[in-house]
Amino acid sequence: MSELSVYDAIVLDNIPAPELTLGQVAALDASTRTLGRGLVVIGGTSAYGPGGYADTPLEDLLPVDVKVTEGKERQRVALLLIIDKSGSMALDPVDSVSKIDMAKEAVQLAAGALLDGDEIAILAFNDRQQWIMRLTKINGQDDRDRINASVNELKSDGGTEIYPALDVGFDELMKSDADVRHVVLLSDGKSSTGTRQSYARLVQEMQQAGTTLSTIAIGDDADTELLQYLAEAGNGQYHLAATPQDIPRLTLQEAQSAGSQSVVRGEFQPIQTSPSSIMLGFEPSDLPFVDGYNYTELKSGAQQVLSSNRDDPILAKWQFGLGRVVAWTADDGVDFANGWPDWEGYADFWEQMIQWSLPDPERGPIEVTTERSGSDALITLTTSGDDSVDMSSVTVSIVGPDGSLATGLTPYQSAPGSWQIRVANPQPGAYQISIDSDGDENALSSLSTFSIPASPELKPDPDAGDLMRQIAERTGGRVLSLDDPGALFDASRGDDDGFPNYRAVWWLPLGLSLALVLIELAYRYRAIDRLRRPIFRSS
Repeated sequence: MSELSVYDAIVLDNIPAPELTLGQVAALDASTRTLGRGLVVIGGTSAYGPGGYADTPLEDLLPVDVKVTEGKERQRVALLLIIDKSGSMALDPVDSVSKIDMAKEAVQLAAGALLDGDEIAILAFNDRQQWIMRLTKINGQDDRDRINASVNELKSDGGTEIYPALDVGFDELMKSDADVRHVVLLSDGKSSTGTRQSYARLVQEMQQAGTTLSTIAIGDDADTELLQYLAEAGNGQYHLAATPQDIPRLTLQEAQSAGSQSVVRGEFQPIQTSPSSIMLGFEPSDLPFVDGYNYTELKSGAQQVLSSNRDDPILAKWQFGLGRVVAWTADDGVDFANGWPDWEGYADFWEQMIQWSLPDPERGPIEVTTERSGSDALITLTTSGDDSVDMSSVTVSIVGPDGSLATGLTPYQSAPGSWQIRVANPQPGAYQISIDSDGDENALSSLSTFSIPASPELKPDPDAGDLMRQIAERTGGRVLSLDDPGALFDASRGDDDGFPNYRAVWWLPLGLSLALVLIELAYRYRAIDRLRRPIFRSS
């Protein structure tokens, strides 16, 4: 949580739940609920239902619950598995388990995860391509048994050529008219041909055709850099199978994601169901269509802003503790909302969505209040939302109006959720207070300000005006105002003739000073003459 506290909002863009650890999800929960940070969750083929959000702590954060579509509304899936069968897929010397055997099991589990009406194709490759099963629709257990039997004949030999296998497999998958086309590539080696430009062109063609690509790198010897690039460019997921036993699990996960029953396909005009600042400046009729969304249901207490014509949430939000969470069940424009990037309001829409999720500057994790206590100031720190937060280990620093710094202050608890610090003889003015967790990741950190007013003794007495008027009246004086300083010279004249009387006396000190000067000069001249007079001595 200490790492997340530096961010005002966090966006999860088509992130599957297994990619996040329990600790990371707990930190998201705490930063949103307690610190008041924002969270925006964007859908896609690896989020919500396909991303395994159901019945997880991540779903608890959301204003929606993941649901499963019913009957004919479920999307049809075409899954292509491209399996590396090069010689390196043979016996693993550590675990004595063959990678190729694990790959066979993975294919069988993937086929079992698909439902009747879905399609599957299996292509094995080394330096050549071998079709184990061309594109086939699954219509019962007999088809699954036939797939299992075909896979059992797979043997490892030869080198590794990834690009031709991707190219051939993509051509086959394009024969399908399924709603979702997904490719899973498994490899443990490095391809000897194919350039980054050729891969980029091929993946771009797959994107334009609405086909996604995920990759599974088997062991450290795989071309992890290439496989990671392909997954990111192909809007899929990259997995590293550290051991052969990971291969079936990861492949099954990809098959379940592709065949998820939590995606609704079709063409939907978003319908605005409630007012929101996110929609400021937009007319609902101007919103582009979406071609699909993750199927969810609005939670109690949440607000649905946009919905489909089935009344399923497309944009929902709610207050989660001190923070705000937004759920966008379409994607960022890759598949479900591929017409949105061309919409002129696209950037403003996302900006307003993020802006709504940002924390309220008036509500922080810690509320700071001050009051006078004699000559001291009593600073109260109130932890919002959780009275069990322990602030006894935090360090408080205060910067005064003159820039002076007081550090190492420790608050004491005065009530549940309330902690106090006493400052002796503070000068009035504005202060900045910093509360640091002191190495404890679960403690709160905050930066706030407060002000200390001047001493009440210096405040004007509301009755002082009456007192001053009484004094002036009793002494025959006047009440003057700083608003009119010239009134000082507007004293009333006695008998309307100015001051009652006056007499010039300037000549007295001037005449006296001149007389004194003359006396001093006369004295000086007589003294000089005596010094110059000759002295006669008798003999």
